[in-house]
Amino acid sequence: MEANTTSSQVPEKIEIFKTLNSKPRLQALLYLFIYRKLNLTELSKFLGKTKNTTVYHMKLMANQGLILESDQIIEGSIKPLKNYELSADFYKTVFMDFGDLANLPESQIIGYSRNIFRWNTLLFETVRELMREISLFSETSEKSIKSSQDALQFHTNPSNHIPRDLIPLSENGYKEYMKLYQDFKEKTLALIEKEELKENIARPYLAFNMVLPIKTLVELRHTKGKKGKKS
Repeated sequence: MEANTTSSQVPEKIEIFKTLNSKPRLQALLYLFIYRKLNLTELSKFLGKTKNTTVYHMKLMANQGLILESDQIIEGSIKPLKNYELSADFYKTVFMDFGDLANLPESQIIGYSRNIFRWNTLLFETVRELMREISLFSETSEKSIKSSQDALQFHTNPSNHIPRDLIPLSENGYKEYMKLYQDFKEKTLALIEKEELKENIARPYLAFNMVLPIKTLVELRHTKGKKGKKS
């Protein structure tokens, strides 16, 4: 019975990934991760889209339970203003336990995996555009430093700090790292929930956590190189 329930989820999950395979929608989710709640005017401005286009994208995600829509009554306005925020069950709605895939038919395993990879590709492209903005921030900051005093003021300002660590991990190190990260993640999410009890606050900082499978990537690159060589 459990396997059947899991199997029935797959077409729904695939449709969700197809919906998310859109740069404007990924950008909208990114802004909602940062600000928690945005109204239609604010979100349209961030996306650089008309309100009608923004409503279209958000309606698609709302229909699949990814985001929540609410109306804000504006004094003197005939129509209420739309507000958007992420669904509390966003992660559960999008992802399923990879351990459950073994119970599925082969076609569903392949279909689900391919849609995840397509979404990951677009997600990385969207993040890469954000990284270009960080590069521009660095270039602008470099030009603003004219003296040692300017440099000291810049580096002692907490708002300018971008933590960057490259940590090579062994197999055992990776397993221990994931345990530590899971603990850190649970504490951070608990902090966010505690903050939300007080007020709906903006979150103008975005923390990335990513472990790159360097070995796999290098082996893939060498494999491609061998295929491309002529004997």
